[in-house]
Amino acid sequence: MARLSRTRLARVNNNRIQLAFLVMTAIFFLWVSSAAAAVVQTQLTSGCWTIGTGFQAKSAEPGTDLGLVLEIKTLIPTYDLHIDVASSPSLTITGPQNGATVTIDELDAGNVTNLSFSITFPKTLQEGQNVQFTVTARSHNDPPGSFGIRLPWDTPECTAVSPASELSVSIVTKPNVTFESITVPSQVQEGNEFTVAVTIINNGTGTATNLRTSLNLPSVLQIVNSTDHINGESLSPGQQASAQWVIKPVANGTYRVTLTVQGGNIQSLTVSREILVTPPQPLFSGTMTPAFMLPQLVFIPRNLSLLFIIGLILAGIVEYRQGHIGRVAVAGNVFLQWQIFFGYWTHLPVWFQWYLNLGTVIAVIALLTYFLHRSLPGTFYDLAVFMFGSFAVIVSLVIGAFLGVPLW
Repeated sequence: MARLSRTRLARVNNNRIQLAFLVMTAIFFLWVSSAAAAVVQTQLTSGCWTIGTGFQAKSAEPGTDLGLVLEIKTLIPTYDLHIDVASSPSLTITGPQNGATVTIDELDAGNVTNLSFSITFPKTLQEGQNVQFTVTARSHNDPPGSFGIRLPWDTPECTAVSPASELSVSIVTKPNVTFESITVPSQVQEGNEFTVAVTIINNGTGTATNLRTSLNLPSVLQIVNSTDHINGESLSPGQQASAQWVIKPVANGTYRVTLTVQGGNIQSLTVSREILVTPPQPLFSGTMTPAFMLPQLVFIPRNLSLLFIIGLILAGIVEYRQGHIGRVAVAGNVFLQWQIFFGYWTHLPVWFQWYLNLGTVIAVIALLTYFLHRSLPGTFYDLAVFMFGSFAVIVSLVIGAFLGVPLW
């Protein structure tokens, strides 16, 4: 009787142990399942892992690359994990394994892994278009050497697909206007016209609108004419436009030319160049005649000299009608002629140089005799009127203009 009681007690204890084992196994399985089910906070989840996704930006420009990062957090040991990234429309996607698909053989529980993908957006995409992406992940979770034998607590195959609406990138276009070419001479000769030319190009993906050009010049660089195909225009992607200005320098020195291109939706472009304007070169070869004039006495601006000569011409006309011209008027005409032509002495032919030198001699004689109250023979006055009277001065100005001397 006592032996039978011990046998029953042993059976009861054995049943209790088995029951406890089953209860503990069930509790463990429920804990794992509840832990896996609790992670439903990201775009891609399963009982094996959770994958968070994120773009570097939510918009992209055609012809550029954009990064996509996947953060993988494993909940249990994971084997043979396959991740695939697809897009609509289909784009070029390059991941860590040189394609849109990545395979990871094994991940330990609690492991965090980041995968980076580069996505190329072609130039054919249009403004406002949306590109949607889908991330698919699956893992079998059969450890190596298991031969497909599952333990009671093994997680079955895990698969998840992200909704495409959660991963989308909008397409934006932007103009990018740059200088394609700029032509500005570094050195020119005074009086010789030169050209400033510029070509711009839109290397961006959007249209540049309301383009404007401005050329900032010193007053001695005068615009003769211009052809501007930029001002007020729009520039489509890949399109070019040009403008040019013909400029004449009227004084020697070093000057700065500044060109600016602006637009309604572009950054302002500015370029600046220096130009050296040299004095005019002699038109005639040979030995140059010395000038019978002191440089210190040449100080009246050329345009004022012309105004004074006009006044003297009017006075000379009056004197001519009276039958003679005054000695002071002759000297004044000669002096003002030097104000105009002295700066272009090497530009003048020899005979014109001697004409001016003769004027100096006649002016000196006229002034000396005037102040000394000495009379002169009538032939002197005839020569003075013929060579340096009012009409002779007009003829000299016409000849100077024909020789290329700027009168203004």
